[in-house]
Amino acid sequence: MIAAQTEAKRFINWLEKYNHHGGYDNLGQALHSWCTADAGVSRLGFDYAQFLQMVIAVLATAKDSLRVGIDVGSNGYKDLALPTAFDGWLPDRDDFQAAVEETKIRQAERHG
Repeated sequence: MIAAQTEAKRFINWLEKYNHHGGYDNLGQALHSWCTADAGVSRLGFDYAQFLQMVIAVLATAKDSLRVGIDVGSNGYKDLALPTAFDGWLPDRDDFQAAVEETKIRQAERHG
């Protein structure tokens, strides 16, 4: 659970401190992007159960919304509402596995 809490903080920091130009329509899109863009799946040991624990930690940490940096240099932010129901927003195991494969390909390309 410690890794999940650490990654939840890292995810929230990633949302706030970096530019996400178009923003996200829902938390699931942001989570999916984080999995590959910030190699989140790698730090979670490519483990979907760890990912779900991290999502729980994000939901427990955030109040009503998460702050997303749109243009951080100009102090441009957007609020991303937290889900109020399980209506398809959470990346499922297949989405997570696709992020795992993409991350592994990127890592292999970097490390030759």
